Amino acid sequence: MDSAEKNDADMDALEKIRNSAFYDEAWYKSNNRDLKNLDIDFALHYFNYGWRQGKSPSFGFSGDMYLAAYPDVKTIDMNPLLHYETYGKKEKRYVIPYAVEAIYNSTYFDDAYYQKNHNGKSTSRLASALDYITCKDNLRNPSEHFDADAYLESYPDVKEDGVMPLLHFELHGKKENRTAGLSNPLAKFLTYENNSNISHATKRVCLFACYMGDGAIPDETIFLLEKVRSVCDAIVLIGDCGIQPDEFRKIEHLVCHAHFVRHREYDFGSYKRAFAYADENGLLKNADEILICNDSVVGPCGDINDFFKCREEDGNPEFYGTTINNFGFRNIQSHGNSLYSPHIQSYFLSIAKSVFNATFWRDFIYSVKHEEHKTDIIINYEMGMSKLLSSHGYPPHSMYKSIAGLNPAARECMDVLNTALFIKKSMLPGLSPERAGIVNGIFKSKNFPFQLKDNKIVSNDNQNTHTPIIKSKKLRIVDCATSGNMVSLLTVSEHSYVNLELIISNDSEFKSTSATSRTEAGKDTYTGLADSYLTQGLHLFIFEFDKKHIEKNAGLTFSERGKPVDLQYVYGDIPCYNLLNHKNSGLYPRIEKNTLHLQNKEQSIISIMLSNNYSQTDKSLYASIINNEIQAKYSLYSERASLTGDNAYEAFKYALKSDDSCFYITSKEVVDREKDEHIKKHLAILGSAQHKELFLNAKSLFCSFGFPGIIFPGLKDIHISALKYKLYLMWHGVSAGDKDSYEIASYNGNRNDGIFACSTYEERNFKLLGHDTIYLGGYPRMDKWCNDAPLDVNAAVIFFTWRRSLYEATLAEFLSSDYVTTIVELVKAIAKSRPKLELYYFIHNSIPAQHVECLAAILRAHSSNIRFVNNNDTSTFNHIFNTSQYLITDYSSVGYDFAYYKKRAPIFFMPQKFIKGHYVPTSLFEKIIPGPKCLDIKSVIKSLRPEQYKNHKSSTKAFFRFMDSENCKRAFDVTHPESESAS
Repeated sequence: MDSAEKNDADMDALEKIRNSAFYDEAWYKSNNRDLKNLDIDFALHYFNYGWRQGKSPSFGFSGDMYLAAYPDVKTIDMNPLLHYETYGKKEKRYVIPYAVEAIYNSTYFDDAYYQKNHNGKSTSRLASALDYITCKDNLRNPSEHFDADAYLESYPDVKEDGVMPLLHFELHGKKENRTAGLSNPLAKFLTYENNSNISHATKRVCLFACYMGDGAIPDETIFLLEKVRSVCDAIVLIGDCGIQPDEFRKIEHLVCHAHFVRHREYDFGSYKRAFAYADENGLLKNADEILICNDSVVGPCGDINDFFKCREEDGNPEFYGTTINNFGFRNIQSHGNSLYSPHIQSYFLSIAKSVFNATFWRDFIYSVKHEEHKTDIIINYEMGMSKLLSSHGYPPHSMYKSIAGLNPAARECMDVLNTALFIKKSMLPGLSPERAGIVNGIFKSKNFPFQLKDNKIVSNDNQNTHTPIIKSKKLRIVDCATSGNMVSLLTVSEHSYVNLELIISNDSEFKSTSATSRTEAGKDTYTGLADSYLTQGLHLFIFEFDKKHIEKNAGLTFSERGKPVDLQYVYGDIPCYNLLNHKNSGLYPRIEKNTLHLQNKEQSIISIMLSNNYSQTDKSLYASIINNEIQAKYSLYSERASLTGDNAYEAFKYALKSDDSCFYITSKEVVDREKDEHIKKHLAILGSAQHKELFLNAKSLFCSFGFPGIIFPGLKDIHISALKYKLYLMWHGVSAGDKDSYEIASYNGNRNDGIFACSTYEERNFKLLGHDTIYLGGYPRMDKWCNDAPLDVNAAVIFFTWRRSLYEATLAEFLSSDYVTTIVELVKAIAKSRPKLELYYFIHNSIPAQHVECLAAILRAHSSNIRFVNNNDTSTFNHIFNTSQYLITDYSSVGYDFAYYKKRAPIFFMPQKFIKGHYVPTSLFEKIIPGPKCLDIKSVIKSLRPEQYKNHKSSTKAFFRFMDSENCKRAFDVTHPESESAS
């Protein structure tokens, strides 16, 4: 056949594929990630390459399965769909859909298991896969590693669709991270026995239950088993799962028997099997007790013998646990606290011989079976065990003496950990950073060899090695400064680069420039901004070049001695606002493959649409943004999610009176507690669909606690940089005197369309940070203090900020700290010298609730006139703050709010030990302080007099540019230049 004949034959073959009912171009393109963004002839691709790569032409036809079913086709090396259309259809060969291929290739499909348990007639993996797809029994398990029932119960939408669960997982669930019912296929179901791991006198035998979905045994479980082995003569371990053989070797020296089997009866099913083994093999013959425990806890945090000492102090009851829950489930529909039924929580308990030898116990433990609902396990076995033993004269007793008795393992988890050795693993993911710090503090105080990191258990052995800390080599783009035609590009890194080079390439030229390294403060125009990164221990690199080099589709790459450097923005994926003045130059920046691209609109669209680094969703969103001709209409305001008392919120409320296009981005908790319906309609939950819609159509952003906090999560740099909003910044607190400018810069990017200040001192600070447009118009939050409400001369607010040094303090460390000791002594002294003075203790929202409760109890014991006010109670907070004659604070900016307009002065209580661990006051603070600075309690008492403000009138007046109720209006006039008031 000559080349012309071959081309004609190929064209005929290609047309057969193109016209086949089993060729679906849209499916072929969308289900092969490497093809999604290509502009090619997809039928030709499948004809020449796709089938050889294992690609199927449609969901209805699996080429690989066709070849597996018909080896004769495979031997002639022919495209399977072409063969079917040319010969197979006439020969009545079967078409096998892609669904069968998905099962055939699944690591969760075990042909041997399937043939043994479901279809003994199957002769091949393909036949088994076909049988699974067509069996119509969606509860059929395809292997020991895939629990169909658990998958369907966890995902009701799959159950409702009636699709086979493994098929759903392979086609959809895997991408959606649906993992319920799955265990690691590498895990093995094994049995192990070693009598040398039994002590001579088996007086105490442990029945240990565990479950590891990934087949790997966690370090904390190994630690628990080691501690249990130190007080037991034998451990019988049953796992309701498989285990990786290499993982089992970590514990084989601790157990006398281990059996890993998927019985699906939860922990009590494992306890049943462990008890049966111990009973049948004589381990209980001389035993005085059994210790029943599982791997759902972390511990013991301290000496495990304390459990047995406490039991002895309690009279050695035959049935003894760590915690007792007084309430439980009435039925599977009820809440867990609906029935009074005291029961030992079954993660760590002991049962004496008089109980486990009794017939009623044996009947109970051997009755354990698979239950449809986990709630039934709790009702029938955990609650049922205590109810049964109580009825035979063995009531439950526990090491931890709960006050409320309402699920103490969850509701009193900190106290249980501190006094009764354990914390439930299920409590760890939901811990706030402050509570995680408390847990770490308890771990440390109890010499526990683990710590929490990102709410996961991490071994201290890994943390305490002497391996040097590996610093990130990524170069972060911060901002730029311009002077005439020259650009100074600021970049930082944890790594101390030498000979760092910037290469700029554009349509017509190639430019190289070397970095100037900055290691000393105060050496260039933007001293504050540079210092903010140097103070954080980063290295600063500055590149200078003519701006003409970046005006024609430029690409910026960085290298050290010819080796490329990884690149990111200062906030990771979020670019600094108006980076390199791109908005003014008609450029669209993005970082792709460690190159900072600056392209015009047309070139940017082409590059992004052809790129493989963005999903189709990202590309579609980018196209809609860049081609959007509709004028942006929303004004968005934001602080930290839980705050509703600072500048952005007050500016938002003022603007909302005349502009219905204003919205405030906040948390669900704030939305839920808002009572004003009009305001509530204009509150948007951070990360919600409404937030996304508003952000994509915003004309201005007004932030008082950081630019990244208002951005819709998940957007790429191509989206953020293409939007046309204006950005206005206003700091949280006061940025003069009480903290250095670098503390402020650490929260925000440098560039904006305007920054608001309340004093000339702040104005100077902001200039050092490189801000060009500063509006000296006052802070909106202070308007609410500008009124003539009478002051209560018998009212004093106590408001102290939190300490960085106490973030990870245990409750014991907190209560013994200088911070608490000083506060207690202060309240005692005020109660003694000014007994009629009403004290209002404002609770800082960073202090853990448990710490606050204990501190409150201590302070109430020393003063009958003290009341505690939560920051979230905005109306109460504002009223008391507005009408109290006195404020005692540390060097918080709340003191400046207190001095605003009214005839009163804040008292700054600043003993050295007390303020240790917070911001370091600057020398400017001494000059602008609006109230007395007290270094001891005696000075505070002396300063509690109404006329004190007269001593600070001049400094207060000099600090504020305005002291009226027009701050909101001035901010509104800047952000809404089209308004009547602005004109």
